[in-house]
Amino acid sequence: MPGPVRDGEAARVPERFLDGKAALVTGASRGIGRAAALALAARGADVCVHCHERRDLAEEVAEAIEGLGRRSLVVAADIAAPAEVAEAVNAVGRAFGRLDVLVNNAGLVAPSRLPEAEVEVAHRIIDVNLKGPFNCIAAALPLLRASGGVIVNVGALNSRAVSAGGPAYAAAKAGLVAMTRNLAQDLGPLGVRINAVAPPLTETDMGRWAMDAAGSPRAGLESGQRAADPEEVAEVIALFCSPAMAYVCGETLYMGGGFEAPPPATGPSSD
Repeated sequence: MPGPVRDGEAARVPERFLDGKAALVTGASRGIGRAAALALAARGADVCVHCHERRDLAEEVAEAIEGLGRRSLVVAADIAAPAEVAEAVNAVGRAFGRLDVLVNNAGLVAPSRLPEAEVEVAHRIIDVNLKGPFNCIAAALPLLRASGGVIVNVGALNSRAVSAGGPAYAAAKAGLVAMTRNLAQDLGPLGVRINAVAPPLTETDMGRWAMDAAGSPRAGLESGQRAADPEEVAEVIALFCSPAMAYVCGETLYMGGGFEAPPPATGPSSD
């Protein structure tokens, strides 16, 4: 699905550079994951929609993918559990016969600031946001290696600053950036590209949680910046999957733009 059309932009049809290819998007039942799944389908990919608990929402995304003329599959798994991840990836292989794109988007945020934070909660945040993507990459590597595939990890802009998500979330997302750069050295020679996208505060359920936690609708944003739309982040994810990005590996794109337009100028009052 193309990103939102803004003033001065013409509607455009995405280039179908993923025709005949298959993608797995984790955490795709809503938010950035949903937008990414639809963006990849619009570019020709068959898409596996992963969820943890909200299978009902994942089925709605799968239906929308099929409405774009692509095949879909829904899998439910706890990405922090390697055995569940392995079974989900095996289901993709059985359904599509290949895997060309892995988008590690699934995430978890919860109160984790000391001294109130529960250690178990902080561990769970790290398990899902950092260990989870590693589990998915390890399980999917044979299929991705066979296809010369692409991995896109979804981090967070405020992983390099004080995060409304707390220290465990910020540390996990910063670790994801380091893991991306290091895995590029391992996977590049195998023909698999890996990069990361670090979006800002985004209009999603998780983004709204961050706004509430920070007590501000501008959590983590600089002066004049606006929250991103999920579709805008999905466009960057899709860009990393394009053959035009074949030389880019091990990089993280921090989405620090999206400045609000200034109010229109007004002339002198006629009063």
